[in-house]
Amino acid sequence: MRLPNGWHSVTPRIVVDDVAGLVEFLSQTFNATGELHADRPAIMQIGDSVIMVSSAGPREAMPAFLYLYVEDADATYRRALQAGAQSLEEPSDTPYGDRRGMVRDRWGNVWQIATPKEKALAEPTASTVLHSGPFELTPVGYVRSSLKEREQAPKQGSEGAPHAWIDLQSTVADGLGGVRVGDEIVMITWFHRAKRDVLKVHPRGNTNLPLTGVFATRSPDRPNPLGLHRVTVLAIEGTKLKVAPLEAIHGTPVVDIKPVLSRTADS
Repeated sequence: MRLPNGWHSVTPRIVVDDVAGLVEFLSQTFNATGELHADRPAIMQIGDSVIMVSSAGPREAMPAFLYLYVEDADATYRRALQAGAQSLEEPSDTPYGDRRGMVRDRWGNVWQIATPKEKALAEPTASTVLHSGPFELTPVGYVRSSLKEREQAPKQGSEGAPHAWIDLQSTVADGLGGVRVGDEIVMITWFHRAKRDVLKVHPRGNTNLPLTGVFATRSPDRPNPLGLHRVTVLAIEGTKLKVAPLEAIHGTPVVDIKPVLSRTADS
């Protein structure tokens, strides 16, 4: 199942009498972005998440109790008060590693506003890393290619791979600033049809070659099937990039794009 960018399996939905007022509060306090709609809920983006704001009438008003991570809990807490919220707790350091304050807005929603303390972030131990849960990758776009199946794809782009289009999400459009036709870029993809339980392969599928650990090969089958593709930008049409040569098959998620740096580049 592929969710829209910014959405998670559980998404908060607040029902209020004054949608426009709450949207303005979210914008002023949390730098939320989004638009009001007369015929559907407002979808507001806060950080890497979305929240839905609906009008009461078809359903009764329903406030929420939400825990929100921000860059600066103290500054955000002050903005909330300036925007009309009531203080429930001034920001303070918690035993579990967050600096946290709490407010109630004019619509009855309670916001716990938190920032992880630097000490908690500074030096993760092997234990905390192992128990931190899976990492999340959000696709920034998808490959549109004439290659439909793995068997059609060359082993490397330089071995006859065709051009392809990259359809980027509209939410990452600003990230294309500075990318120009003729640039060489590195595309990082997620090989969604790869086998993730493979640790040894015959390089290039040649059984005459000895089994080799996948970390010494470019096999797409590997525990985390990330693909690296050095391509040239042939055209840019809005949020669509035409690139070549690209051996990734149709529908492959793109997780990042980076420039190719010269040897003399500083960073």
